[in-house]
Amino acid sequence: MGTQQVLIVDDRPTNQNIFARLTSALDPDIVVKTCGDPREALTLIEGWTPDLIIVDFSMPEMNGAEFTRAVRRRPATHEVPIVVITAYDDRDFRLLALEAGATDFLQSPVDRREFQSRARTLLAFRRQQLSAQVRAAEYETDAALGNALSTLFGDGAALMGQVLDAVPVMVAATDRDGRCLFVNAHQAAISGRAPAALVGSDIAATYPADRAERDRAANARVLEGGSAIPGYEEEIERDGVRLIYLVHKAPLRDGQGEVTGVLTSAIDITGRKRAETHLNHMARHDALTGLPNRILFRDRLQSAVAKAQADGNRVAVYLLDLDRFKFVNDTRGHRAGDLLLEKVAATVGRMLKPGECAARLGGDEFAVLIGGLDTPDEAAQRAEALLAAIDRTYSLEGHDVVLSASLGIALSPDHATAPDELLRTADLAMYAAKAAGGNTFRFFHHEMNWAAQTAVALEADLHAAIDRQEFELFYQPVSAARTGAIVSAEALLRWNHPVKGRLGPGDFLRCAEETGMIIPIGGWVLREACRQLAAWRARGVPIPRVSVNLSALQFQRTDVFALVRQAVSDSGLEPDCLELEIVESLLVANRQAAAETLQRLRDFGVRVAVDDFGTGYSSLQYLRDLPVDRLKIDRSFVSALPYAAKDAAIVHAITSMAHDLGLETTAEGVETEEQQVMLRAIGCDHLQGYHIGRPQSALGLEALLASRPVAHRRAS
Repeated sequence: MGTQQVLIVDDRPTNQNIFARLTSALDPDIVVKTCGDPREALTLIEGWTPDLIIVDFSMPEMNGAEFTRAVRRRPATHEVPIVVITAYDDRDFRLLALEAGATDFLQSPVDRREFQSRARTLLAFRRQQLSAQVRAAEYETDAALGNALSTLFGDGAALMGQVLDAVPVMVAATDRDGRCLFVNAHQAAISGRAPAALVGSDIAATYPADRAERDRAANARVLEGGSAIPGYEEEIERDGVRLIYLVHKAPLRDGQGEVTGVLTSAIDITGRKRAETHLNHMARHDALTGLPNRILFRDRLQSAVAKAQADGNRVAVYLLDLDRFKFVNDTRGHRAGDLLLEKVAATVGRMLKPGECAARLGGDEFAVLIGGLDTPDEAAQRAEALLAAIDRTYSLEGHDVVLSASLGIALSPDHATAPDELLRTADLAMYAAKAAGGNTFRFFHHEMNWAAQTAVALEADLHAAIDRQEFELFYQPVSAARTGAIVSAEALLRWNHPVKGRLGPGDFLRCAEETGMIIPIGGWVLREACRQLAAWRARGVPIPRVSVNLSALQFQRTDVFALVRQAVSDSGLEPDCLELEIVESLLVANRQAAAETLQRLRDFGVRVAVDDFGTGYSSLQYLRDLPVDRLKIDRSFVSALPYAAKDAAIVHAITSMAHDLGLETTAEGVETEEQQVMLRAIGCDHLQGYHIGRPQSALGLEALLASRPVAHRRAS
């Protein structure tokens, strides 16, 4: 079918580049075109038809649903698969996109394996779709040829007989009484008799009774009306195999134009019908698990709601999301993640009764349809049983993984009756279950709508916050445990929201991570921290070093080394003035890639610290192998000091181990003088917390530095 072509529409160049690379990796022959403006993309496809369109939902000029609707209005692109990329909280947006004609959607931040799996499947779907269209056009041409042959009988009959015997089409001519005037070799072979033996006989008599009745009725219509019957399907069994033919009937006329008989041609379209069946299955089922997808689930939900309304009972919709699935994917690899999804799908399937339905909606999100319920308690009991079945240990390629799930419940007619609204409300309830700690369920209640609207508004404000210069950095001092001198400051993000006032990271960081906004925001934080430190040093403010937090998403989707090198270069700082703080899960999930990037940063001169050490996937192996300089002991081990002997033992063990490995330690969350004294006695190198100094503006930190001793910077 030739080279396949993909159009990517996203107003952010970084996303364009990422999606283009992921698509090109599927096949080097794929042609990828990118557009930052959806209106330009619509102009582009006026003279060019892509095989797949990937479009971001949130774009300033035209959103993904509006763009999809415009694409669907064009005949050339009416059936082109369209994938809309939305953020996790954009549930309403996704429904708008699907109603506009989107084929599928992906959640942002996009998982590389899932992106490529969806793209590969839809490109295969498009290839088969185009193949079926070509074959259908060929069939129509062949049928038209069969009709035209009806005018050629008479002169040159022998030659015409040879021609008709050569074509892979069943051809037969009958008179007004149904007697066979002519039959070609292909028709005779299907009938199991020689052509000569069929001439003069009632050819319909060689068919099964039901088919013979349909054939005689169709011939009668042609003889009475004098018009052709174009393209109807007929099933024919040959050697025990069910075949499907496209049948065309046309009138035979004599020299005076009178109808004297019927010419029937039939083309084998069994392959085409199988392809259509396969395409329909692909379009309505998940390729990995074999479960129904969102489209089929929605259809079944609509039928179930109608039945429940007629029967006077309830339908429950469960939205189920696996707890910490991303961690499994990151630490064990995508192959293990796919295997886990298959095992969970099988577990869910075993819990269903006849007539119930489970679907995979995407990623690690599943939906379940339970009908015939009389009370909410029945829905709760089934949900408990389902969660209990999922909550177990799974063996994945030699590794054991413990998994649980969060489940949201929406009831019809209690909460909604429209399928899309039921899915939306169940989804909101699922997020409430996840917020409650996971491995539990929650029923939808109407206050959740307000929370969802607030989240959507927050995301919209977040997109505009950088352009409106609403972000600000605060700085929390870090002191030397032994001398009390200030050795560095950690840059901490604040958002001066125009309505809500100053917000801390806890109010918006999750939204930034889920929508991918953490990437531009994190880039701004890095550049601004370097700029501020350079400004301080130019004015003689004695701050030795500033530390900046990096997110796992920045490591996954950006060139962190290039980002840091550019920020340091633009500010004119020496690299060892900067320390980067990373979380433990990043080191475990992408050990080789992380090691290479961290080594390049270390070689460049930047220092690296592991934040919140002891709360994640702590591993002595990565401490041994990876280039880090400092462990920041999580505040959970510090808060109960000096009274918690076990916490003191843990802090002492981490400190001793770090020193043996040549690493420094910083204790976080130091709130009291007693904690400071104990941590100094244990041997911690540095202390951070409200007792040392609260996070404050750049001017506030300058004032603090003027009143406190500051350590001289030494080379790392």
